[in-house]
Amino acid sequence: MSDGTNRAKIMQKFEGFLESLKNYSMTTSTGDKTAEVQNLVSNMAYTCYRWLTYQFDLDNGAVDEKLAEQQHEFLNDINSIAKDLAGEELLDRPEDFVCDTVGFISQLFAYNYSAMPNKEGNTPTREEALEKYREYEKYAMDSAPIQAMLTHLGGEQSTIDSYMEMRVQHHSTSATVLRTLLIDYAMDWDWVERAGDNWGPQYQDASVYLFFFHCNSGWTADAIKWVLLSAFTYNIRSSEKERKDTLLFLFDLVDKMISHGERVMRSDKKLVGQELLDKVRGIPKMDPWLLSVQCGYTMGEDEDGETLADVEGFRKAYLAEVDKLKDPKQTLKEHEESQSLRKPPVVNIKLSDEMRNDKFLKELSEESIEVIEHFGSEAPALLNKYSCAVEDALIEQVNRANDLSKKVAELEERLKDQPESPE
Repeated sequence: MSDGTNRAKIMQKFEGFLESLKNYSMTTSTGDKTAEVQNLVSNMAYTCYRWLTYQFDLDNGAVDEKLAEQQHEFLNDINSIAKDLAGEELLDRPEDFVCDTVGFISQLFAYNYSAMPNKEGNTPTREEALEKYREYEKYAMDSAPIQAMLTHLGGEQSTIDSYMEMRVQHHSTSATVLRTLLIDYAMDWDWVERAGDNWGPQYQDASVYLFFFHCNSGWTADAIKWVLLSAFTYNIRSSEKERKDTLLFLFDLVDKMISHGERVMRSDKKLVGQELLDKVRGIPKMDPWLLSVQCGYTMGEDEDGETLADVEGFRKAYLAEVDKLKDPKQTLKEHEESQSLRKPPVVNIKLSDEMRNDKFLKELSEESIEVIEHFGSEAPALLNKYSCAVEDALIEQVNRANDLSKKVAELEERLKDQPESPE
């Protein structure tokens, strides 16, 4: 697709989106289901950040009855959109989509407002900015629209909390990098150029995290683009850039970063063994093509320059490693090879009649005396140590078997119901 065609399509989406903001019901009237979901996702993300901006002003002394009334309308729209999206089949992995979206929104909001000058016009110190950042992040996450979105799309609260804790660094890094790039563009600054080599790793990390979000749900990138446009509209009001041009910039920027993150994550060799399993565990659930490519299972490129994935090669190698995890003898074998689980050495001594008449030995059974003669005078200590080691090994084996059962189920789930060969 040419840049001109791509830009025309983006501008068409932009015009349709702005029109839909005037009347929410228009977002559900289209016959194109994909465009409808994209419109809902964009509308919800854009309006949520807009709501946060206005509510922050109202909570900090702004008096505007019309604006306050509008807030109720915005919140009703967000509730309606989230409710509609909750039952939408095209919204793959809605819980990941909404967690990544609200995580990005809360982090972007916190970074934007924690950097603002105080009432006296003074720039906050690093410590003050960090304290405000934490306060504003919580303000955003506890807000009515974000809680409504999580309620409709996020699932169980414990699952939400666990996911958000795992991804907080991803949300934070992607938000601060994209915020910097947006401000540089909007204000014609050159901070990124002046940052030099220090900027590269941050940009690369953010690109990888955006790639993760995109893998979790293909709609998250759309939401992020519109959140950024909302931040441009309501936070960077002194910019002379047009919103249409800014949207084109944001679409290109996010798409390029996702593509860059995908390339960074690719292995330059075919992974096998533990490396293969660690790689798969370390990336979000994705389709066989992406899994294959990320693990180095490729077959060159097609005539359009797209990478061809060796899905069958990846599947066989992956399942072979999963099968190895099912061997319950592995733990016991490892212990047998260690010093702690080696049987006490046999000494085969013969106790004399004089020793047998010793007061202590005389009270022992014939079987106990045979053990001493077989393993030596340290038999009780050696056998006790050995029995404890056996018990520990068996307990560990049971625990490992239970843990591996869960891991095998998780690993096999990644290939469940997937096609046997690339389309």
